[in-house]
Amino acid sequence: MHGAKVKDTDDLDIYGVYLEPPELAIGLERSEFFVWSTAGNERRNGPDDIDICLYGLRKWAGLAAKGNPTALHFLFAQNYLPATQPWNSILEHKEVFRGKRPASSVASQTSKFVACKESAPARRDRGTNS
Repeated sequence: MHGAKVKDTDDLDIYGVYLEPPELAIGLERSEFFVWSTAGNERRNGPDDIDICLYGLRKWAGLAAKGNPTALHFLFAQNYLPATQPWNSILEHKEVFRGKRPASSVASQTSKFVACKESAPARRDRGTNS
């Protein structure tokens, strides 16, 4: 859904939201997110690697309500899988996630990124996209 596309070095990032099974949704245990990569933990991603990051609906909604840009872009990105009724309902009411708080969060994170880039020493590009 996102990421820099650099010729011959880009991987595939897949993001999604899932409904927790009832035993987790109403119990004491939770399944807030799932992360997996073909690169594993032993090496950096390279061309043709696939990263998967899935959020439980409650976790995603909490992030989106706080203005997290990663969560908010789910509302506007193209969906490549058939949408289910719960997700269609969210898309029909996505305005509930728009407001001053999300906008200020995006502005805050953007200014932190710019400040970090300005203060960081110049680095050579390793040619990876993660």
